Amino acid sequence: MLSSRDYDHFNIELFNMSPKLCDAMNKLQMQAFEINRDLYDFIDDNYEMLVDEGLLMPPFLATVKIPEVVESLRTYYLNNQSTAKYSYQEVYLKEFFRNLQRARYEQFILKLASAYSGYKFYLPAFLDFRGRIYRAGILHFHERDLARSLIIYSDDMVHENSYESSDHKNAHVVLCASIGFHYKKFKTYYDSVEWISNIFYNKTHADLKTYIIKTAVKAKDPFQFICKTLLLYYENLTCMKISNVPITQDASASAYQIMSYFLLDQELAVHTNLIPSKPTYYIILYYIILYYIILRIFILSYRRNLWNPYLKILNALNI
Repeated sequence: MLSSRDYDHFNIELFNMSPKLCDAMNKLQMQAFEINRDLYDFIDDNYEMLVDEGLLMPPFLATVKIPEVVESLRTYYLNNQSTAKYSYQEVYLKEFFRNLQRARYEQFILKLASAYSGYKFYLPAFLDFRGRIYRAGILHFHERDLARSLIIYSDDMVHENSYESSDHKNAHVVLCASIGFHYKKFKTYYDSVEWISNIFYNKTHADLKTYIIKTAVKAKDPFQFICKTLLLYYENLTCMKISNVPITQDASASAYQIMSYFLLDQELAVHTNLIPSKPTYYIILYYIILYYIILRIFILSYRRNLWNPYLKILNALNI
């Protein structure tokens, strides 16, 4: 099976495993998806607030004429020498192009979602050179937060009636845990569920949507956070069902997981969540690395009697 058109670069030898892999790939590609119309309508109805909060770029930015804007920025910079004291012209241009690219991406995704709305679509799958499965196109689960949040499973592929009450309750708990992890990291899934229960406690439906947007500003994945929170509190008023919404979670330092597997390093495997810790906590490897860096700083500063500069740095980092 090829993962690239260039046979000389990426060629995966499957030998006798090809039927199983091809069967898995075919089943993945048979899954039908739809556009999350509830979230799309929510974005459309609250677009100005989302722009004001910085979650979306102003739509006009996607259609501006670049030469005219660049010339205006340069003229402004040259005519206002006070700004030159604080930054360079290239900084303004870099920020402009970054925002422009983001605005164009957002508008493209929203227009694509509008075009797909009401239809079922399928996501072609392929293997990369490592043998990992990815989806083709720009509207899939390997994309950025906005694109991920706009995709749900098709109703035809979800058998809601086959769910027992206990299954729905468990799915509800999983949904709550996923909402918390879209906001920030937690040590356990229980901590995530408890946090999401407390943060929206005593919020009425009248101010809930505004509060969701305000809270999403600080979220790690703001639109996935909004999507699942809307489902949690407006399940009876939306077309979405818990079984329609995909639950995704990024790999925990996957490269280090592979290293721990091949090196048979049990400690590294625990630190990368490849095997559970005791007690069962969700461990963030990079925090552990940061801990050892800080420890090393203290040891060196103690030996060289250089406490003050390092303490100022650590205080600035709120460590």
